[in-house]
Amino acid sequence: MNSREKIHDVAIIGAGPAGISCAIQLKRYGIEPLIFEKDRIGGLLRNANFVENYPGFAFGLPGQELVDKLRAHLESLKVSPVCNEVVSVDFTGEVFSIKTGSARYESKVLAVSSGTKPGFADIEIPGPAASYVFYEIYDLYKQEVKDKKIVIIGAGDAAFDYALNLAANSRVREVVILNRGTETKCLELLKQRAFDSKKIIYIENEELTKIEASGENLVLTSGVGNVFKADYLLFAIGREANTGFLSGELLKNREELKSRKKLFFIGDVKNDIFRQTAIAAGDGVHAAMEIHKTLYDRL
Repeated sequence: MNSREKIHDVAIIGAGPAGISCAIQLKRYGIEPLIFEKDRIGGLLRNANFVENYPGFAFGLPGQELVDKLRAHLESLKVSPVCNEVVSVDFTGEVFSIKTGSARYESKVLAVSSGTKPGFADIEIPGPAASYVFYEIYDLYKQEVKDKKIVIIGAGDAAFDYALNLAANSRVREVVILNRGTETKCLELLKQRAFDSKKIIYIENEELTKIEASGENLVLTSGVGNVFKADYLLFAIGREANTGFLSGELLKNREELKSRKKLFFIGDVKNDIFRQTAIAAGDGVHAAMEIHKTLYDRL
């Protein structure tokens, strides 16, 4: 599709809770959103063990179950994401030019809900070990986890939530959380649940300094000389906004475009540590309402 064939009213990059909520509200206004998703919908919900603070689900629900509900909602509205990764976005001539690997699109308004990407470890990972090291739990689940031991590096909500997710899988043998210090940055609730699990071992003062492959296993060495063997290694050491596809010129002018209600950042891409499904959904609905007002005023 050549962008000159049609200029869309609204494009949304990312089909996590923020992008989906934005698309749903736009459809209620009769505005057809163009939504992009490079992988599968759901964003970080696909990593979540259990969502307990989303209104209406008093007893919580697994992250994947909420993803399924979001997908069904989109399908009911006949909204089909473009399943291609956006590789670049620029703004010229009052329209956004959005390029994927195979096509180019144009849009009057852009909502960026591209979420976050994981922080990568500052440690050498030799080639033979790379296929056993992960940064997203849904990527790890593409592997065989039966009778496997998994080591997680981190001490925040994500590390403990990932551990609980893995421990709930009857096929996983054991989960070890290695904290390089003594302080944790997670909900006490998650920490206590991890401590109560018979599958999860939590160890402090173990900063990883060396990763080696030994056959189909990993050998992990800490700074104090302790050695841990694992089948897989999962890093949960922070995340950063995923905006690398936006052009330098666009980023330079982002505040001006935001003030004109042409550009919106919604959900985790702008919320730093406040990565909550309810906040992302609210961002999406709010942006859609602002977009409707912008388009209505200008059409």
